Amino acid sequence: MLTSIDLFSGPGGLATGFGWAGIKPLIAIEWSDHTVQTYSKSHGAEILVLEDFLLRERETNFTFDKSDKTLLIHGDIRKVSNELIKKNP
Repeated sequence: MLTSIDLFSGPGGLATGFGWAGIKPLIAIEWSDHTVQTYSKSHGAEILVLEDFLLRERETNFTFDKSDKTLLIHGDIRKVSNELIKKNP
């Protein structure tokens, strides 16, 4: 299966088109509160609040649970590190 990362995802229009083409978004990144909620409901994505994650990651050795759902990162894309992307299974 082909996969993608959906940057500046908005409500998920691109993800919808990719889904029709058989491409699964592994990660989506969006900062707008309302748009994140729309994307999550439309695509069954798990929301990761970036600021909360960054605080927890410093305190513990945080890892993601394996899931078939898209990980929707709610936050400023400038704070999303390569390491964060690589941690997502």
